[in-house]
Amino acid sequence: MDKKHRERKFYKAADTPPLPLVLLFGFQISMVCVSALLTIPFILSSELCPGRDLIKLRVELISSTFVSAGISTIIQTLLGARLAILQGTAFAYIPSIQVFMKIPEYQCHSNVTDFVD
Repeated sequence: MDKKHRERKFYKAADTPPLPLVLLFGFQISMVCVSALLTIPFILSSELCPGRDLIKLRVELISSTFVSAGISTIIQTLLGARLAILQGTAFAYIPSIQVFMKIPEYQCHSNVTDFVD
């Protein structure tokens, strides 16, 4: 008995996939981009010891992340290498902030109900 061997379809740069597949891929990349842009503000907001201003800090970090990522992506697409990429936030500085906040004189001793100056 011969098994039918089905070859995988590869799309080249000039090919256009069917519309349902384009919508699925578009939704997938949107979810990846949103999750990548939201991760840094959530990590940073809890590390920076904002006290009762935690939600306000998260909102400001998220909005500034989305605005700066949008502007830099447009600049990259129009003037840069013209690649379809997302210019987002960098994860490289997170470990240094986490280590800095573990130094005894900089440790956070407040919770979400405390007022921090």
